[in-house]
Amino acid sequence: MNDELSIINAQLDFFRQGKAGCVFAAFAASDPIKYGWIHKILEVDASEIDAEIEKAINSPDVTTLSLIFPNVDTLATLLQLIEIINDCKYIFIEQDLVFNEYRCLGFRVRVRQLLSWVSGFGNFDCLPKTRQMPYTEIAFRVKSRPNYTKVMKVSPPSVIHLADMDMFGIADLIFKRMWHQSLERTAQLLGSPPDLKSAAKTTFALPRNIFP
Repeated sequence: MNDELSIINAQLDFFRQGKAGCVFAAFAASDPIKYGWIHKILEVDASEIDAEIEKAINSPDVTTLSLIFPNVDTLATLLQLIEIINDCKYIFIEQDLVFNEYRCLGFRVRVRQLLSWVSGFGNFDCLPKTRQMPYTEIAFRVKSRPNYTKVMKVSPPSVIHLADMDMFGIADLIFKRMWHQSLERTAQLLGSPPDLKSAAKTTFALPRNIFP
């Protein structure tokens, strides 16, 4: 149990320290339960992944699910994970594009009538800096988007993603400041403006020489 807690803490620290670029994620990571964000450690098994997704979708207290795979620690095991999640009942691949010699895969989770964009992380140098976590993880929202009073970027009504966390009454001025800080921080970490490799719609971007 202590090992599991240390793994989850290491993942949350990545967000708390602003390494994902998103100021909203850093804010929520300071108190994940408050925001309905739960973390589960799993083996690479399609039925286990589906079971956790189904449980999270049906739980009124869960808005965001992070599935952590500590045993996925090589590029070979990452490719195995990609194969397995493509076989899951709740997950499918919507995007498979080549960009700058990277294959950019976009997985989606079916959350009733909604499609939830899946963000992928891991301890791999080929991933964008904003995705280089201590352990391999996929994270996604499992509830509909909050009824925002303020929106900085309009998304299709059928799409939900990690940024759709309710910030619980943050004033408009602070919300806008956090949004712009997120954009600036992300570009700073990446060393350039975000592109398809680091975009929210891309789960994993892998060089074509390892994933043709």
